[in-house]
Amino acid sequence: MVNCPKTPPHNINTLVESLLYLKLKTNKCDMTDSSIFIRYNMECLIPPNCSSLTENNGVIEEFNTFTTVFFVQFALVRLIKELLIPLITPVLLTVICCHLWEVYNDCQRDSKSNLPLPPGGYGFPVFGETLGFLIQGKAFFDKRREKFGTLYKTHLLGKPTIRVIGVQNVKRILAGENDLVTAQWPTSTKLLLGDGSLTGSGGNIHNLRKKALFKAFSNTALEEYTKVVQSITKDCIEHWCTKRNILAHQESKSLTFEIACRVLLGIKMNKVEKTELLGHFDTFLSNLFSLPMQIPGLGLYKGLKARTVLLNKIGECIQKKEKHGSCDAFQDALSLLMDMSGTGRLSVTEIKDVGLELLFAGHETTASATVTIILQLTKNKDVVSKIEEELKSFGLSQSNYGDLNLEILNKMKYLSNVVKEAIRITPPIGGGYRKVLKTFEIDGYQIPEGWTVAYSIRDTHELGNELVLNPDKFEPDRWDSLQRRDNEHFLAFGGGRRGCAGKQFALLILKIFALEIVRSCQWTISNINPRMKILPVPHPADDLPATFTRKD
Repeated sequence: MVNCPKTPPHNINTLVESLLYLKLKTNKCDMTDSSIFIRYNMECLIPPNCSSLTENNGVIEEFNTFTTVFFVQFALVRLIKELLIPLITPVLLTVICCHLWEVYNDCQRDSKSNLPLPPGGYGFPVFGETLGFLIQGKAFFDKRREKFGTLYKTHLLGKPTIRVIGVQNVKRILAGENDLVTAQWPTSTKLLLGDGSLTGSGGNIHNLRKKALFKAFSNTALEEYTKVVQSITKDCIEHWCTKRNILAHQESKSLTFEIACRVLLGIKMNKVEKTELLGHFDTFLSNLFSLPMQIPGLGLYKGLKARTVLLNKIGECIQKKEKHGSCDAFQDALSLLMDMSGTGRLSVTEIKDVGLELLFAGHETTASATVTIILQLTKNKDVVSKIEEELKSFGLSQSNYGDLNLEILNKMKYLSNVVKEAIRITPPIGGGYRKVLKTFEIDGYQIPEGWTVAYSIRDTHELGNELVLNPDKFEPDRWDSLQRRDNEHFLAFGGGRRGCAGKQFALLILKIFALEIVRSCQWTISNINPRMKILPVPHPADDLPATFTRKD
């Protein structure tokens, strides 16, 4: 039993002193002291000879108030110490790190320029906004365009980046090649496409490689490709009609992959070989834009393994051509590159890299555009009717008409307008990357030397301009009234010194495809407004289930 002083405390100060003395004496610092406090209260506050409790009511209430406040404060201290601090500390550290990351990147601006950086943000330390970009896709850019406008800073794929939207500003970047900017793609893209690719080269080397590719896409070469492209396309569409229910996106990829392999590389494959090689190519493509970390299990590591398989296949093809020549009646693009001589001649390694790049440019992007054509023709039956009228005027309305030729295709203006409008409304290539060689100004903001500038074709087309009204509507007729050159309002194939070398080949494939599906079959799509993914190129998330049947 606790020893009580002979005279009980009559005020709160004396009581507090007694409690503190007792606590120090017992040398206890936790909640077990509560029993001592209570016993002290009962035995010492009220003396045994007290005849009535009413005399000490004031003291009792004062003591109870004190003990309540004491224990509440004690509980709060324990709560903060054991629960809140472990939760709050990581949040505070994250905020501090993000702020320091922001300051660090802002310090990379050109201090010689008085212009500010564009608005925007850099995301999380090291990763920047890359994870948000990879997860959200198009929505990532839509949100930032809505918040910051057509010019903003970000941090993507390991580099501080300025994103540029709008015809005039994009044209300025494209025209500034080797002066204001030079080619720069994300590390993952450069590693997967290779040093020998057209995309990864610059200056005189780029010019020499592009010159070699122009030979592979000359009018003479395109004329030879036309018959082969038509034959593969007709066989593929016939297969769709026989199969009836298909996934249009997957089947379009299979179609354009076969065309690219046959026409560009001269590779003939059976169904099993094509399926296997296409699987490796899909892995390669899906990791073109990934974190620059070669760690097993991550995207870049898987992409590089797929690249090795594809290069081995192209290498086998080169060896066969060196021994036996082309196995077709026409010269494929790879054979034309191998026949180059003089200063423009490419090494075997360069030819393999360019061949892989041709597969990318001639397959996935074209497949994306064919899906857009299917979708837009489904939504716009009046456009289908106009194509049928043009086909009839050229005597091409029957699917059993003989071989097409380049001259007839180039004369079909409305068909050309349909293809261009499909590429305008959903550009297969969303934009490009450049490294800034020297600081320059756009709209009152500095674009710092050493930074990456990412120009957006897709966003620019979506915004439209004074020449392209109602940019969200599919209107092929708009091209009849546009008098200026395409590069004033049409950026799907880039521009400047790095304009797409295979532009005419891509248009050839798409014209033949649109012509053949309109005159030979009918189709329905269960979901005409599918959710779209944008990486590596725009495509429906559901792969676009469709039903194809032959025309009666």
